[in-house]
Amino acid sequence: MYEQYGGPEVLQIIETEASADPTGIEVRVRVAAASLNPTDAKIRRGELSEVFPVHFPATPGVDVAGTVEVAADGSQFHVGDRVFGFAVGGSNADTAIIAEPLSIPEGVSFEQASALPTAGEAALRAYRATAVADGDLLVIHGATGAIGSIVTQLAVAGGVTVIGTVGENDDDVLSELGGKPVRYGEGWLERVRNAANGRRVDAVLDTSGHGVLLDSITLVDDPHRVVTLADMSAMSLGATFTGMSPTDRVATSEVAALADMIAGGTLRIDIWRTYPLAQVRQAHADLEAGLNQGKIILTPVGAPSTTKQ
Repeated sequence: MYEQYGGPEVLQIIETEASADPTGIEVRVRVAAASLNPTDAKIRRGELSEVFPVHFPATPGVDVAGTVEVAADGSQFHVGDRVFGFAVGGSNADTAIIAEPLSIPEGVSFEQASALPTAGEAALRAYRATAVADGDLLVIHGATGAIGSIVTQLAVAGGVTVIGTVGENDDDVLSELGGKPVRYGEGWLERVRNAANGRRVDAVLDTSGHGVLLDSITLVDDPHRVVTLADMSAMSLGATFTGMSPTDRVATSEVAALADMIAGGTLRIDIWRTYPLAQVRQAHADLEAGLNQGKIILTPVGAPSTTKQ
């Protein structure tokens, strides 16, 4: 938990009562895995206080997977069921409440499932906003990140050609996902045009927020076909910012389809490293430093086995 805004050093391991009993369709789970997102660090630092105000003391994290300990009367789940979803009141803990639990398919690990709620919702929403179709060309900034890698796989499966800007160590990863890698940074625009080889770019997706919108608009016929999840300047440039309105969000139930894709072997989720809950500060520090190539996962002591066979 943490009692003030700040860096990873404000996080403390605290012994407290278990999460409150669930109500409605909620469940309380014994946490097996909680994945970290960049938004978690921004909330902890107070950068999103106007949008996501924190009531101290607070438990960080929203993405979680675990085994049902208590199910509310309105829930379809039972004690022992494996579920994942968005945690109410924090996920970096031994127990958590899931507001709209989703079943974890057999063969999908707790770690994989915990990586889906935030990144999966954003990826589905962003992919929909690009409005690309079979035969189109899509440029993705941050194509091997948690969101970008899911969008890449959805697009490739839909017959879309993907050119992705990536770091120097991510060429092979994007190639394995079916995309064409180009190096991000200075000169990226010319490298993308060379990779397109004269083809028109139908849409651009920015998952990075690193000031690429203005140049990205020069690649497309309509600036609205430049979609960003991370750059608020979009509105002044005529580009599309997705996620501003709650009505823009994808229903939690739709994220379940991504778990089914993992089970069926048609979606890959990369886990970079797992940390015991006692190392939560280090996990958050590595997240902030951008060291991870794949998801960072926290696993409480005594967490159940990761995969049901």
